[in-house]
Amino acid sequence: MVPTANASGKVALLGGSFNPPHCGHLRLCEAILAMPGIAGVWLVPVAVHPGRKPLAPFADRLHMCRLMAARVAGPVTVCDLEGRLEPPVKTRDLVRALVALHPETPFVLAMGADVAAHAPRWPGWLDIVQAAPPLIFPRFEPDFEPGFEPAVWASTEARRRLAAGEPASGLLLPEIEDYATARRLYGPETHAEA
Repeated sequence: MVPTANASGKVALLGGSFNPPHCGHLRLCEAILAMPGIAGVWLVPVAVHPGRKPLAPFADRLHMCRLMAARVAGPVTVCDLEGRLEPPVKTRDLVRALVALHPETPFVLAMGADVAAHAPRWPGWLDIVQAAPPLIFPRFEPDFEPGFEPAVWASTEARRRLAAGEPASGLLLPEIEDYATARRLYGPETHAEA
């Protein structure tokens, strides 16, 4: 589903593989929502990894993103548009499609400083900047409540733990861990790497 855009303020597009979405993604959503002028965050999972790395099925990653979005204190929705566009989908294509669907919505493209360093080499970068100016945030270690492990936010560590049958508490929300485990998304025989 493509979210309805009816909020005043800018909508921050946060793309990624979300393989799986982890507590760092949740905290990032909260940090973006706390920025002045941001009305909401749209999570936009990639349908196919740009580097062709294996991913858990798109529908499962969408579902896990929805589980996470439900826990964020603020308007966060999940956009499945990339899964309906002809691959390969470049950021330029996705932004163009969203702007065409929501011409009155001011978008910004949320990205970490690490991604922003090479983003100007992306195809259609100037078009992207015009349609959805970058909202660049540094890598940060926010204050976590007890039980969260900021040093190991990475989806890579979550997949490793799940594949090894280890708990991912402090890294994944319990409902995401339970879902991924029940669906066997990251077991030894199905370990998606990206």
